[in-house]
This record gives sequence, structure tokens and C-alpha cells, in this order.
Amino acid sequence: MFSSRPPSAEVLKVKVLDEKRQPQKRLRSLKDLLAAADFKPEDRKALFSLHGRELFQLTTINFDTLHIDIQARLSRGRTATDSQRTLLFDVLLPILENLLDNLSEDIQKGWQARTLSRLLGKLLANGNDLRLRKVAVALMVKWLGILHVNTSNEALRVFSSLVAGHEAESQDSRLHDPFLPTTSTPTLSPSAQARQNAAEVMDALFSALTKLIRPHDATAEYNASAFLFLLRLWARVYYTTLYPAASIRIGIPHLLTQVKPSSPEEEAFANSTESTPTGSPVLSPRSHGSTVPNSSDQHHTLPSSPLGTPTKQQQQQQQ
Repeated sequence: MFSSRPPSAEVLKVKVLDEKRQPQKRLRSLKDLLAAADFKPEDRKALFSLHGRELFQLTTINFDTLHIDIQARLSRGRTATDSQRTLLFDVLLPILENLLDNLSEDIQKGWQARTLSRLLGKLLANGNDLRLRKVAVALMVKWLGILHVNTSNEALRVFSSLVAGHEAESQDSRLHDPFLPTTSTPTLSPSAQARQNAAEVMDALFSALTKLIRPHDATAEYNASAFLFLLRLWARVYYTTLYPAASIRIGIPHLLTQVKPSSPEEEAFANSTESTPTGSPVLSPRSHGSTVPNSSDQHHTLPSSPLGTPTKQQQQQQQ
């Protein structure tokens, strides 16, 4: 039996850049090109340097087309097909990660921030397939790590939409529109399911943050500044609301006021999230993959802040 030889990188490159071909075929050729054995790192750098913006547009066109196709099936009471899921998980998402890696200089300046906010907002939407949300969390962390001090208000709103209840702070309806709704039948009560989903998403966030300072790729750079920037955002948006009593005990709200925001956008965002919402869900730390409501966390005596100044919550309790 004769086996067909895979097309060379040069042939695949021609297919990718051929604007007469269908966008999905071009995208699949790009996936094959990036995986081709004879496509060297310098070739990859040259491709994205010369054609990166065109490839980004090609990717977003395919994302939007796939979303429309999936929504059309859902409107008829059907679910996404296996081929649609394969296109999303095996082609589109890996290519989007490649674009973030190879166009980081442009992205760091805020290029396509609005488009990325819209796209990641759909991928991260509560109600999406949990597997999709976990991949999207890693992409969001990579994107915000690139933006850092240039992070926009839209990007910060995307970050604050990870857990159900937080996204209500955004008036952008695009953040509520799931890309690939979950099809699994819930086995828990709605509140318990929400807590479990929140814990799963937070685990994905921690894993993505860890990769910033412990990259699997030996050639990747240690990105401590991006890690600290995102850790501060997490503490401000999620730790103080998911674990309100614990964050007060260790003085997180006070400590955050002592850290100068790294951008005007982060400062404005910080001012809008200073107070801890009442009635926020409280999660206990994950233990052996389980999620348990931490009802006792709300009954500890509130301590003074690290500098001895009573917190607002403590003053209210004393009154």
C-alpha cells in the first residue's frame, strides 16, 4: 500500500493565503501548516510578521460563522455536531493561542482589544460547556498578561464575568451569550451546581496563572509582572467576594488599597469593586476535587486590618 505524503509547508502556506478558498479550508490548512515538520520557528515568525493581521481576521470570521451555525442548530432543538466541536477545540482555539503568542507586540498595544473582548466574552460565558470555559480562561490569562498596563475596561469586565453573578456588573450583553452551551444534565441543585462550576473555573484560572511563573516550555519567559498583576485582579474581584470573611481576616481589602493600580483602567475598575457584595456565594477551598459550601466562614470575629485600623465591616459589626 502506498501512503500519501503530507503536503509540504510551502504548499500549505499557499493554501492558507489563497483568498479564493473557503475560510474554513484556509483555517484547517493553517492548522496543518503550524504542525508541519518542515515549518521551522523562523518560518512561523515570518508568517505571522507578514500575514498575522490577515490570519487574525480569518480566525475571527471562522469563529463568528461557527457560532451562527451552532446557534441555528440550538434554535431547532439540536446540539452542536461532532465536526463543529472538533473545529472549535482542535482548530480554532489552538490557532487563537498561536495568534496571541505571535502577535503579542501588537496586542500589547491594545490592537484588536474590542474584538478579543467580544470573542473571549462569548467563550467564557456562564452556561457554556465547562471544557470550553477552562480553555477560554487560559486564553484570557494569556491575553491579559500581554496587555498588562494597557488593559482596557472591556478586558477587565471580561475577567469579572468568570463566575455567575459577577457578570451582572457588565452592561455588555455579549458577555452573557454562550458560544457552546452545556448539554450535560445537572445532577446537583442550581446553587450547588453554580458553586461547583465556580470552583472548576477558579481551578482553571489558578492553573493558567501558575504557567506564567512555571512555564512548561523551557524557552518560555518567566512572567512575574503579569502574574502579580493578574493575582491582584483575582484578589480584588474574586477572593474578596467568594471568601468575604476569610479575606477580611487576613486584611485583603486593606492590602489592596495599599497597592497602586498599574493603569488608569485598573484604578477605575478597583474603585467600582471596593465594597464586598452582600449575599455573595462563599466557597471553601477545594479538597480532593470536591466543593463544599463554607457556611461557618461567615461567623468568625472580624479582625483589625494589618495596620490596626478597624475595617468598615468590623465597624458595622461593632455598631
